Amino acid sequence: MSLTALSCLKQGATSTVQSGEPWVELRSQHFRVVSDLGEEQANRVIGSFEETYRLLGKVVFGGSAVPSFQTNAVIFERERD
Repeated sequence: MSLTALSCLKQGATSTVQSGEPWVELRSQHFRVVSDLGEEQANRVIGSFEETYRLLGKVVFGGSAVPSFQTNAVIFERERD
């Protein structure tokens, strides 16, 4: 069992049955999002992440090429999860 799984068990993370929403996994050019928000809200989140990536790349790198990499994110519907 991984440390992440152990951490979730120790903290009492809820399952899909308890939270009511199925987990979705979405991918974009720079992000992989796993969430229990539902597909529509998770799509908005990943879109927001891509827009932020684009704007930060423009500010930080100006006219230079922005490094491309994949970032994984787990987004919970409820703060206590």
